Amino acid sequence: MKAIRNDNLSYEEYLAINKETVSLLNSKEMDFFEFEFATNKDHFLQIFTFYHKVIKSLHYYKIFSAHLYIRNNFSINARATKIGENYFVGVNMGTLRWIVETFYLNEKLINNPICPNPNPYYLNVSFGTVAAMFTIYHEAGHLVQKSEFLKSGLYENNTNKEQFSIERHALEIDADMFAAQTVANHVFRNTKGTHGENYTTMQLENILIEFIIPFIIYLLSFEGNKQKIYFEENSHPHPAIRLHAFTLRLLSHTNNLIENTNRPQINSQRCISMASLEMSKLQNTFFNDNRYEIFQSETLSYTNEIIQYKSKIENLIINNPTRAVNKWYDLFNSFKKI
Repeated sequence: MKAIRNDNLSYEEYLAINKETVSLLNSKEMDFFEFEFATNKDHFLQIFTFYHKVIKSLHYYKIFSAHLYIRNNFSINARATKIGENYFVGVNMGTLRWIVETFYLNEKLINNPICPNPNPYYLNVSFGTVAAMFTIYHEAGHLVQKSEFLKSGLYENNTNKEQFSIERHALEIDADMFAAQTVANHVFRNTKGTHGENYTTMQLENILIEFIIPFIIYLLSFEGNKQKIYFEENSHPHPAIRLHAFTLRLLSHTNNLIENTNRPQINSQRCISMASLEMSKLQNTFFNDNRYEIFQSETLSYTNEIIQYKSKIENLIINNPTRAVNKWYDLFNSFKKI
C-alpha cells in the first residue's frame, strides 16, 4: 500500500497554515505544535499534508472556510469546532506522534508474517495510513454535520459520566460511519492499485481485514476503553459500540460499491472473524497487556445490548438529512450522475 502522498507541504507552509488558523480562534487557543527539529518531521508533514487536503475538500459540502491546526497537546485526541463562519479541526500532536510511533516506526511490524509482502514495511505504511485516515475523516464528518455542538467543540471527554447526551452519541456514530464510507472508497482504490482490475473477492476481503485491524488498535488506545462497557454515559459511545458501527458500515458500503461490478459480494462475517483472529496474534505487537483479549470477551458478553444500542443510535441517523453519512451519499450519488 502506498503512503498517503509524496508531495508533502514544506515546514514553512505548515507553520503558515497553523499560524493563520490559530489567529482565527479568537484567542481560545494560541499555541500549536512546532516540530522543526523533530526526528519524525517528515512523517508529521506527510500526515499533515493529507489532513490539509481533506479539510480543503470540504467545499463540496459548502464549507468554504475550514481550517486545520495541530494542537500542542500530548494526549490522543482531536476536536472539531466552529467560531462564527469558520470551521476548525484541531488534531493533538499526541495523536500524530502515536500514529507514527505505533505504526510507521514499529519494528515488530516489519516483515510480519501475518501479511507477507515484498515490501518489508508494508504493514507499517498500511496500518499507519488507515489510522491517519480515520482521524481526519471522523473530524471532517463533524464539520459536515454542522451541529450546534460545534460551537462548544466536539472532542472525547469520558471523565464525566454526566456529559451523556443521546444526540452526542448519535453525532459520534454518524462521524464514524462517515469515515467508514470514505475509507471504503480507499479500500477499492487500493485493491485495484495492488492487484489490478481483475482482483479477486478474496483479495478485496484481505485488504478490508487490513483496514479493520488498525481501527481496533486505535479504539483500544483511547481512555474510553479502560472503562467497562457502558451505554447511556459519557461524551462518546464505548469503543465496542463504535467498532461495531464502523466495521459494519465499512463492509456494507463496500458491498454497495460492488453492486455494479458483476462481482460476488464480500463475506462480511469472514472479514470480521479474520480481523479478530489476526488482531489476537498482533496484541503483543502493540500492547503490554491483554487488553484486546479482555475487550473481545466483554464485547461477546454484551453482544445483544451493543446491537440494540447501536440500532437505537442509528434510528436517529437514518433518513435525517443533517447527518454526515446522508450528506456523503447525496454527494456520492451526484458524482455518479456526472
